Amino acid sequence: MRFDYKSCTIDATTREAGGTFFPTAALCRLRAEGEALSEDRKNLSGGVASFRTSDEAVVFALNWAIGWIDDV
Repeated sequence: MRFDYKSCTIDATTREAGGTFFPTAALCRLRAEGEALSEDRKNLSGGVASFRTSDEAVVFALNWAIGWIDDV
């Protein structure tokens, strides 16, 4: 699931193992440098939890990434 938040795009996904889903998130931040835009990509993992469904894991990853952005 791709979601724009503030100056970032969050790509929240899951990884499945044995019927359990683990949340992951990747952030892309666009920043202006003169006339050009460059992309900062940070791979983050909210993999401190596991879930029974992919949807639950994606929501967790998205919320985790939003919290990370707000803390920076």
